[in-house]
Amino acid sequence: MASKSWNYPSALISGEDNILIDRFAQKMNIADTYKGRKDKAVALNSFANKYKLELSQICFMGDDVNDIGALELAGFSGRTCERHESVKQKVNFVTAKAGGYGRCQRAYRFDFRKESIQ
Repeated sequence: MASKSWNYPSALISGEDNILIDRFAQKMNIADTYKGRKDKAVALNSFANKYKLELSQICFMGDDVNDIGALELAGFSGRTCERHESVKQKVNFVTAKAGGYGRCQRAYRFDFRKESIQ
């Protein structure tokens, strides 16, 4: 299901499995949540299959070593600037500002033909 904020299918994939994940997804109007996923690549594949998307059509944002498999599968990937350094080598972009300041929303609205993410 597409988030109400943008016209693309979106998902929250987390290694955590708690009520905070549900609350954040609800706040962001994200219907597809994959909680307690230690292997996020499997969850990303499930999401792609559900929406009949090629992995090359997916943007994935991750910030830690448990995200590397999904980051490598996605057609475009990113992380926030303050996160795990080993992830930096696996992504297409690193945000200029720390997480929590609209970086994911900025990525969703990004026009890949004209812009650079800040």
